[in-house]
Formats: sequence, C-alpha cells, structure tokens
Amino acid sequence: SYKLPSTFGINTTKTYTIAIIGDSMAETMGEGLEYLDKALKEKYPGVTFKLYNYGIGSENIEDGVARFALPFKHQNRDYPSLTHLHPDILIVGSFAYNPPFPYNPEKYKVDLAKMLENAVNTQANVYLLTEIAPLEHNFGMGPGGANWPEEKANEQSRQIVVALKSALDLAKTNPKIKLIDAYSLTAVQDDFGDGTYTDPHDNIHPSIIGQEFIAKLIASE
Repeated sequence: SYKLPSTFGINTTKTYTIAIIGDSMAETMGEGLEYLDKALKEKYPGVTFKLYNYGIGSENIEDGVARFALPFKHQNRDYPSLTHLHPDILIVGSFAYNPPFPYNPEKYKVDLAKMLENAVNTQANVYLLTEIAPLEHNFGMGPGGANWPEEKANEQSRQIVVALKSALDLAKTNPKIKLIDAYSLTAVQDDFGDGTYTDPHDNIHPSIIGQEFIAKLIASE
C-alpha cells in the first residue's frame, strides 16, 4: 500500500507528491489529476497532495523512456524532470494503448522494464498502472474516435490486450513494483471490456465513471 498515514492520527503537516507518466490514458486523467485529487481527499482528509501529470497523448513506451529524465513542458504543464521532482509516489502507466510501430511486443516488454527501472531509481514508491480493458468491438469508433477500418481497430485492440498482459507479468516478477490493476477488474469478455468504463465519445478512453473508478482504485492502494 501507499506510504500514506492512516486516517486516524493523520499527519496533516506532510505534503505528499504523486506523479504519473503515461500516454493519453494518463493525460485524460486531468491536467491536475483532478479525479485522483478528489479521491485522495475523500480518503485522506486534511492531507496536502501535490499532483503532477506527465502524460502525453499518442506516445508509446519508447517515447516515454526517451523523455523520462527530461524537463516536462506540455500544454499548460511545465514541470521539472521526474528525476528532479523526487515524488513520494510515481505511477507508471503501461503505455499499452499505443503499441510500438512496427508492432514488436518483445520490444514493448524491454522498454517497459527500462521505464520501471528508471522509476525505481528515483527512490519513489513505484506503481505500475494497467489501464481499463479495451473494447473488442467498435474500438475507437465515435464522434471523437480514430474511426479506423474494422480490421485495424480489432488489431489495435488485440495488441493492447497483449501489452497489458505483458505489463501484468512484469509487475508480478519485480518485487520493487506495486500493481494498480484496472485491466483485470474491467476485462469481462475474453480479455476485453464491455463498455462500462469506456467513453462512447471515442470508445477508447475512460468515461467519467471510468476515471472515477481508476482514481478510487489508486487511492485505495
């Protein structure tokens, strides 16, 4: 569990710094991680949290590794590098929703292991987040979606599942990594999601219900 005080005799004088790095699945959690902020304040009233979102949409794991030690400037967010931030807790998104191109599941595993190694080296308490299960049908379809041809959409969704399962395996073999497993909790149809937590606007990212689910899951760890 997180190195946070219990709600009884809580240390309200300490500020806890939490950062997340990932792709659009992290970026859509809000510039200030507003969903997580709300969930943490409900669970730990009186504690001050400083939250940093290092998510950038459309990036794959290789992109994430390349920028890990660099200062972060994206839209309205301007942060020091994760190596200089010294967060108490660092959540690493799986980057599974952006499979490497050309597709290479083995390279994905190598790069994610490197990302986790970098995260551990910051001395933070490191968690790996496996995001919600992708849809098997109509993935990416919607007014705000990618609207790929059906064959490409299905292939993308299958590749995401492979990556999420690789991430689960990696977390289970590394004692320094704790797991926040939204994937297993949302996969209901042979490894895929049923839409309960997916935004129908694009049929990719979490809906508000999905964001609240993930935030409460993180806060409960």
